[in-house]
Amino acid sequence: MAGEMRGAHAGVEPRESATGRAAGAPVAPRPRASTESAGACARWAPGSAILWRYRANTRHVPGLTDARAGFHICRPVTVVRDTPELLAVWLAPGTVCIKPVLADGTPLHRAPLAARYTRSRTTVRTTWQGTGVLKLALADEPWSVWLFWEPGWRFRNYYVNLEAPRTRWAGGVDSEDHFLDLSVRSDGTTELLDEDEFEAAQRAGLMGRAQRTQVRSALERARRAVAEWRPPFCDNWHRWRPQPDWPVPELPEDWDRAALAPERRSTALPPEPPRRPDPPPAPEAAPTTNAAGAEPDAQGTPFNIHPDRPQSAP
Repeated sequence: MAGEMRGAHAGVEPRESATGRAAGAPVAPRPRASTESAGACARWAPGSAILWRYRANTRHVPGLTDARAGFHICRPVTVVRDTPELLAVWLAPGTVCIKPVLADGTPLHRAPLAARYTRSRTTVRTTWQGTGVLKLALADEPWSVWLFWEPGWRFRNYYVNLEAPRTRWAGGVDSEDHFLDLSVRSDGTTELLDEDEFEAAQRAGLMGRAQRTQVRSALERARRAVAEWRPPFCDNWHRWRPQPDWPVPELPEDWDRAALAPERRSTALPPEPPRRPDPPPAPEAAPTTNAAGAEPDAQGTPFNIHPDRPQSAP
């Protein structure tokens, strides 16, 4: 899931302001999810700390009672922008997150594919290493777009994460990962990722035929959005930088609490937006490292990113 040079916002560099302590400094408590009124929908002010969570796909399996049945990923993030059209958040380096592992502690990406979605799981705390991630979610779209940088803010790539449209609640947003991902380079070329996991999840009964068709449809729509360089790709988000005084959000003890006061819930795919004939812009600079949706781990080794994979890198 993961800016833009054309359209209504052409040439505009997104900027926001916030106050707080320096990023990476010892974290002091701050109010969660302060909001501004936006008609019938409460909006979070820039700098607010919220939770970005994913429900376990295995919650659909009858009789399941282990940790796979609830939320299995939780990432405290800082709100960059929240409008009726777009939610943008920053996942800072050093953020303590929740990730799933097998019940014996084996990281999911190291488990055999055949067992990855059938064996019992639990959740553990982990610290997000490497560079931070900017997450962009267009309202009701069945994907989010993530932006990655190399050290020194050299832009690497966009990453389209196929997922259920996010459900807003007082403390953040909830979604469910749909396994397929799309790496997008600055020149508009793409690479499909994790198709093997998509197929394995179906064999394990985590996704039925109707949902498979819906996810495939969402993938093709995401590819068209990239080919036509529609928002958020054309909005210069690759030039964005976090405020230096933003603190690293804390992971609350009740990170898996039930969502209260939902604001918007959508499960159907929205109508296809109008197409734009303009091609993608020429890249500013070709990435010098893996551009296939990879984020370096603590040792600087890149590997493909997936919400179901260890968040230590991420």
